[in-house]
Amino acid sequence: MPDRCELRAAGAGSGERFDLRDRQRLEQSAIRGAERHRLLIRAVAPLLAIALWAIAPAAHGWAGTPDGAAVDVGGAAAIYVNPNDPAANDANSGARAQPLRTLAAAVAIATRNRRGGTASRIELAPAVYRESVAITGGGASAPAIVIEASGGAATLSGADVWRGWSRVKPGVWSHRWPYGWGLAPIPRGWESQNLQPIVRRREMVVVNGRVLTQTTAPGAMQDRAGTFYVDDFGQTIYLHPPAGIDPDAATIEVATRPTLMRLGNAANVVLRGLTFEYASSPLQEAALAIDNSNNIEIDRCAFIWNSWLGVTVGATSNLTIAASRANHNGGAGFTLWRVGNLRLVDSRASYNNWRGAAGGFLGWAVAGIKSLEVSDALYRGLVANGNQTRGAWFDTDCRGVTIDRATLCRNQTDGVFIEANPGPFTIQNSVLCDNRGAGVLSGNSSDVMLRGNVLYGNAKAQILISGFHDGARPMKQWRGGRTIMLKSTDWTVAKNVIAAHGASQMLVGTTLGAATWNDFITSLVSGDNLWFNGANPNAFQVAGGARLDFAGWRRATNQERGSTFADPRLRAPQAGDFRPAAGAPIDGAALPLVPPPAAGD
Repeated sequence: MPDRCELRAAGAGSGERFDLRDRQRLEQSAIRGAERHRLLIRAVAPLLAIALWAIAPAAHGWAGTPDGAAVDVGGAAAIYVNPNDPAANDANSGARAQPLRTLAAAVAIATRNRRGGTASRIELAPAVYRESVAITGGGASAPAIVIEASGGAATLSGADVWRGWSRVKPGVWSHRWPYGWGLAPIPRGWESQNLQPIVRRREMVVVNGRVLTQTTAPGAMQDRAGTFYVDDFGQTIYLHPPAGIDPDAATIEVATRPTLMRLGNAANVVLRGLTFEYASSPLQEAALAIDNSNNIEIDRCAFIWNSWLGVTVGATSNLTIAASRANHNGGAGFTLWRVGNLRLVDSRASYNNWRGAAGGFLGWAVAGIKSLEVSDALYRGLVANGNQTRGAWFDTDCRGVTIDRATLCRNQTDGVFIEANPGPFTIQNSVLCDNRGAGVLSGNSSDVMLRGNVLYGNAKAQILISGFHDGARPMKQWRGGRTIMLKSTDWTVAKNVIAAHGASQMLVGTTLGAATWNDFITSLVSGDNLWFNGANPNAFQVAGGARLDFAGWRRATNQERGSTFADPRLRAPQAGDFRPAAGAPIDGAALPLVPPPAAGD
């Protein structure tokens, strides 16, 4: 179903640039009386650091705008796969007139070509490929392997069609269950989590394209159509199909393969136009798994309705994910770990964590997209809406990250969680709306800039500063292993529309103690924002729980030069239209102008 809140913010060019001069002007506005010299000295250091970072980025571990993968596909030999061709045979050459039947056979030929110094382009005819493949090795200079859909939808499916169902009683059918999967083991380090049985299951059944709901008790299955139950001890699966469905006449698919493609120690691989669905992935497994690889491009692919993760990428450099979607997965859509030089553009991670939510598992490891220890990363045009968890989560030692033109709305908890990151970290030209937690949640993250965004109607707070209550959080850097201490400090909040529409919705909230909160506000630079909560003007919360109005907030922070507390008069924010109406107190050159909603998923 289309999400009415799915939209795109205007590009960076739609507003004035917020640069060092803006920051300096805002910082100087904070100088008051006897504090003038102390604050000025404090201001110079970060400004000088930012200036030096801009002049000599390599010295700070930041390589400028990430460009992602750059795969040379020149001279690639074509390999054709078409299981619908009567002449298809895996003993064929793979020429157009002699197509192969399976993707696995094509990968074997491409691997031989690579050893001989030739790149390969595997063209998949429109079909469902019920198999699992792996690409390994090759080295950084290995010739490319491209796998792409040709002429229509090419789907890698983790499910097989099962026939021969037996009627048990009206509405209930059974089939022998040959697998002994049971409950997935609890991953190492997860011992503190109370994982309900449904979260540790991995089975999926699809009837005529509809994914059924798994139950962990036979009675629940018998009483509810559209469900199934696996009896491990009796080696039987029971099915209660949707009303009006005859299993003898229906297409019933049962997920049997946990991973559909794995790239391990691979390099120079392009995946284009493929769909990955119905993988029976247990906890922390994915339909597409990429490990220890380099120069990988994922273009116009879909990862939908898999049991746990859509995509997992670990210890990989030079990665591009473009115009792809990881939606309706049982856990996270995308999980990225130790990825450097990442370019994720115009991609979606929506409506995920259906399995986790069924067992009340909303955090710890799941989000629409979860990124850990990523560096030099651009997320542009990301849509993460309607997840039964957070929209996006940046967890530990993420640096050099920019989120641009993103939409993070109507998620079960927070729009974005920035946890234990040293920065620099920028969110700009984006919309974070109607999340049931915070729009932006920070836990011990520094050097964060919010610029040119719309934060609207998030239930707990538009910006929530949290983390260790009374001190810094130790974080071990994954590169070098040095431990640093992190607090939420050195934030810049500029040229945003930050509005709430309920008395309980804070504009700014915090759970910090007095000392750590003071560290936040004395290093904060904030100005040229439009703030509003018509239901509660005292919507600025500070340490100790006190709530201030806008004037009190300005006094407490010595900030907000150029800011206003006024109704932004947005056209139809409840319908996802954040454009200002006629007469709105928004200077279009200084604040974001957001277009109508984009098409849904």
